[in-house]
Order: sequence, then C-alpha cells, then structure tokens
Amino acid sequence: RVLLVDADLRRPRLHKALGLDNGSGLSNVLSGGGDLSSSIVPAGPPNLYLLRSGPVPPNPSELLDSPEFARLAGMLASEDSYDHVIYDSPPVLSVADAAIIASRMDAVILVVQAGSTPRDSVARAADKLRVVKARLLGALLNRVDLFTQGGYYRSYYAYHGHEAREDRDSAAMTPARARRSGKNVQR
Repeated sequence: RVLLVDADLRRPRLHKALGLDNGSGLSNVLSGGGDLSSSIVPAGPPNLYLLRSGPVPPNPSELLDSPEFARLAGMLASEDSYDHVIYDSPPVLSVADAAIIASRMDAVILVVQAGSTPRDSVARAADKLRVVKARLLGALLNRVDLFTQGGYYRSYYAYHGHEAREDRDSAAMTPARARRSGKNVQR
C-alpha cells in the first residue's frame, strides 16, 4: 500500500493527474480544520491512496514548518497502514517549502526534467537539499524522449534487442522501479 501526499500547497496537481477532486486535505489537517482519515482517498489503482493538498492556504511554508507537519510525517511513517509514503513538493529552487519537507523525510529523490532543467540548477537544488541535511538518494529523469535525445539513448535501446522506431507514439516503455530504505520519501 502506497500513500501519495500532495504537499505542494501552492500549486497542487496530484488530484488532477489522478482524476480526483481536491476537497479537504493536508492544508486543512495542518491548520486544525480537517480530519486526516477523510482527507485520504483511493487514487485509482489498487493499494494507491492520496492525501490531497486541500485548499491553497495563505501560509504554505508556515504550515509545512509547523510541529503539526512534523507529527503527521512521523505518524504516517510509523503506521503499518502504508508500506511507502511519498510526498510531492513544489520545485526545490522556487520556494522554501521543498527544503522544509526534505528535512523531515527519510530520503529524497530529486526529479529532473530531461532536456529542460539546466545542470547548474540541478547542482544548486542538490546543494540546497544537502544544506538541510536531506538524505538524497539520487535523481529521477522524467520526460526523456528516447528517440529524439540523440544517439546514446537510441543506441542503448537498440543494444538491448529493441528496434529503435522513429514513431515515438507507438513505442511502449516501462518505467524503472527503485527500492529504497525508510518510509517517507519526497519526490
């Protein structure tokens, strides 16, 4: 069982990606106006649940840097209800929220957009996470287009017995899976 926590209290998107409403959620729970159990909803696939972000609060950083968030993160990590708890946060370099969340997690995975995020931004984000003593497991490169990113990916894909096709829409790719230690992971 996996719990996704939409901790992007500024521009929440997980509920939209999963086709759900953004009723009561994390912002309500942290401000004392919501019930945790009613804020967690099934997210579609079996054993996947979402703690919605809830309404956008006027003070996201304050809520995430509160003792209530620390208690909630600790409680979710210690419960036997979920095997993994994954927090989605705003971009690391945009606001302080991501660093605040990272400081309370067992581990952090930095998500980098292929072909878009400059290397120096990735290095600055990693440095910012190190400053708060986050345990950085590594980076996940998303939106990789194996067929237009140059020869390396195409030749690597072909190396494994797959014929590289120019028609990227007909290519079926399976995402890689990673194991981790600890329970709370920030994405």
